[in-house]
Amino acid sequence: MPLVVFSGVPCSGKSERAQKLLDYLKSSKKCVLIKDDNVTTGFIRNEVYANAQKEKELRSSLKSES
Repeated sequence: MPLVVFSGVPCSGKSERAQKLLDYLKSSKKCVLIKDDNVTTGFIRNEVYANAQKEKELRSSLKSES
């Protein structure tokens, strides 16, 4: 299963671009958009991304969502 990951600085348009890609692809493929704020692990964004181990756990959760 192909996986597309968007990364970049805050407010750079990642979510908007991901939504546009989803809209384009979903007419011909089964697609799912998974965002870090959709994961219900009770994380605090700034704390997670400041700690490499917590970030690794979050990314693992995101991958398991797909």
